[in-house]
Amino acid sequence: MKTIEKTLDVITAVIVAMAIILLLPWIFGVRPYIVMSESMAPSIPKWSLAYVDQKATPEVIKEGDVLAYHQGGETVTHRVVGIDDEDFITKGDANDKADLGTVSKDRIIGREVFSIPYLGYLIYCLRSALGLVIATVIIFGYVVVAVFSDKRNTENRSSVAPENSETGKEKV
Repeated sequence: MKTIEKTLDVITAVIVAMAIILLLPWIFGVRPYIVMSESMAPSIPKWSLAYVDQKATPEVIKEGDVLAYHQGGETVTHRVVGIDDEDFITKGDANDKADLGTVSKDRIIGREVFSIPYLGYLIYCLRSALGLVIATVIIFGYVVVAVFSDKRNTENRSSVAPENSETGKEKV
């Protein structure tokens, strides 16, 4: 029974940690984006979760910053390697050459603040129908085990005879 309780504690801790990691940054205007390519490796590996500060204005973006921006219906996360008038020249760290064209201010989503390697893969999987079913089964199983574990502990406590506080012996 102790093993089940410890497992439930670990699962609870993981769920709380995931909620904090995913939701707390939203309060500060920071949104997570899944990096879907190797173009920023090794600094931001594929399947990383890149947190982007959407409050970062183009005026504060400088060379060396990593931007998230819109490109043909997708979100791209690349490093600023130059500034041309009011547009940004970007390049993936793993690429030999700068990206074709420049990034205008109106296409910028924000500046990357930090990233968590490979967490994006988990999020990507959870977004699929199969991932959602698996997550639901895991959470449902967790709730069932927690309820039955708690019920069993309650029954075990009530079946033990209380001690006599004066003698230290069980009441009969």
